[in-house]
This record gives sequence, C-alpha cells and structure tokens, in this order.
Amino acid sequence: MVYFIFYLTEKNLVFNTRKLEIEFFKSQFEVLNADHNDLAGNPFSLHSGTYRIEILNGDPSVDAAFDAPVYFGQTNATVKPDRLTSATVTATLANVMASVSLDETIAEHFVSTSVTVSNASGASLTFSSDEDNYDKTGYFKVDGGLSWSVDFVTPEGIHYYNSASYSD
Repeated sequence: MVYFIFYLTEKNLVFNTRKLEIEFFKSQFEVLNADHNDLAGNPFSLHSGTYRIEILNGDPSVDAAFDAPVYFGQTNATVKPDRLTSATVTATLANVMASVSLDETIAEHFVSTSVTVSNASGASLTFSSDEDNYDKTGYFKVDGGLSWSVDFVTPEGIHYYNSASYSD
C-alpha cells in the first residue's frame, strides 16, 4: 500500500495548488496519472518494483504567459512488498521567468514606456505603462534564449528605442 502526504511549499514563488499532476511510470509505461486532490488521503496499491514519479504544476504547452509558472520534478522510488514506501519529489521552475522593474525617475521623463520580451520561438509578452502591468511576472517556455526591446516616449513624442538578447 502506498500513501501520499503532500507538503506543498512555496519559496516566494507562485504555486498553483489547484493543478498538481502526479504520474507514476514503470519502465516506460505510465501506470497511474492523477491530480493530487484525488490522491490525498486515498491510499492505493502499486506492485513491487521501481517507479519514476513525476509531478507537474502548470501548463507546459503555454509558450508565454503572465503569472503562469510551470514547475516540474521527478524521482525514482522502489516499492517493496508489504512495506510503506515514501519518496520526495522536488519540483523546480521549468520555464524562464522575466520581470521588468523601472527606476522611479523614468516616469518623470517619459509619458509612455513598454518593454517587450520574447523567447527564441517568437512568443512574446509586453510590459507597459499603458497596461499598468509592470507588477506582473512573465513566464516563457525554455527554448534557447530571450530578447527584449524597450520603447520609451517623451512628452514631446520622441521615441527612445533599444533592444538586446540573451542566449545560453
């Protein structure tokens, strides 16, 4: 019999406890896929053997979104007959996090500001004073790098534009 006790911790990160998917694999085959709400407090049995346990929080198919982190973790556990088996799976951020912070003096000199961040596949998010979304955090699918462009507009209508990129 395998029991699950969930300890969800969040170290200054957004963790969506409504969707924590847990999958058990034996060899290459999935033997159980469930939401943590279904498993919590409901013991279930697994045959003895070694399993890969994966947890996923968030939607990994999203290329870019505000306030939508994806966490992923996996570990192996060996289930023995007539024994309680426990496993700790540590989930870490699986996408790239981007935030924009502007110095307070920027607002004194510019009537409009925008920063567009894009990943290598072209998915982008725009932080702007018009949208008032500089307090948001952008999350991007990992695909080799990020680029960003900055457009600041003075009260006279003059645009100051710059861009840069980062790749790993």
